[in-house]
Amino acid sequence: MQVDDVPDRFADRGVHERWRAACTEVLDGSIVSQVSVPLYLGPQGHRAFLVGRVDPFTAAEMASLRRLQRVFVGLDRQIAAHAAWAARTGVHAVPTAEAAGLTPRESAVLDLLAAGLTARAIARRLAVGERTVQKHLQRVYAKLGVADRLAAVQRAQLVGLLPAPP
Repeated sequence: MQVDDVPDRFADRGVHERWRAACTEVLDGSIVSQVSVPLYLGPQGHRAFLVGRVDPFTAAEMASLRRLQRVFVGLDRQIAAHAAWAARTGVHAVPTAEAAGLTPRESAVLDLLAAGLTARAIARRLAVGERTVQKHLQRVYAKLGVADRLAAVQRAQLVGLLPAPP
């Protein structure tokens, strides 16, 4: 939704004017229309892309932004999953993953697999298709030289890609 289209019950004209004044101050007044593309709305905060320009967005451009939002949300989730994996596993995990040829997405999928999630649950968490997760798992198995989920998790723990079990 374009900022000017936000209903008054959510953002009255005073909010719109303050926002326009802030944009004028930062961007020399060249931005007239803005649209926010939310990525994450939750208890920890809000992340969004804010796009601004001198003329209003057309209906076709808004439709394109809505389609792109799904892509951005998926990327945001995958980045967050990889960051969580890297934080849990320690400083040597990322170089170890690179040495094994694992991509950041494969590392995130491996971590979620170790947490007990199914391919379907991993797909929902990362906003990708279940078949995509299965392909990532096939590549992980091949790169780790294993044939199943349990062996993948055990090998990953052994080489330092995942923390050892408690």
